[in-house]
Amino acid sequence: MKDVAISIINYNTAKYTIACIDTIIDHTSKDVTFDIVVIDNNSEPDDFEYLGNNLQVQENITLHRSPINKGFGGGHMESLPYVNARYFLCLNNDSIFLNDCLTHLTQHLDSHPKVGLATAQNFDEHGNFSPSFHHYKTFWKLLLGKKTLERINPVKFPERKKEYTQAIKITSPNGAFLFFRS
Repeated sequence: MKDVAISIINYNTAKYTIACIDTIIDHTSKDVTFDIVVIDNNSEPDDFEYLGNNLQVQENITLHRSPINKGFGGGHMESLPYVNARYFLCLNNDSIFLNDCLTHLTQHLDSHPKVGLATAQNFDEHGNFSPSFHHYKTFWKLLLGKKTLERINPVKFPERKKEYTQAIKITSPNGAFLFFRS
């Protein structure tokens, strides 16, 4: 059994998918074993052909083509029969790893058994910090706004537009990077 299974959905964006996988390989410690399952969500024939010709298919990287586009969630569900790992990562194909986040996250979840799901901090294509979580939509959020809630109760509503050096508890990660136990 591997440490992490990574599910990546491709839909007419093969160049992003390949770049994403290259950074996973480049930034992940050899101590973390992983599989990458690429589900092509019924892309145009040219994009699928490009993906097939340029993807470094190997023992731990596989490519599967869905006969229909099942969307983001359905595409990730399509990868489940190929998963045999302790952790599962649903990853946007336009993500680029900047560090060895798989090691950080496996170690964190290993040492914190009550953590149900983790995410990574996000940065945009220019390297600028981008919020990686949201607050649930509640009556109080609609009435007072995010910034007021963050100021009144920073434990329950941590500041979204801040880079963190330690793990924090959040209620709603964005869907670009969802890391959890299999």
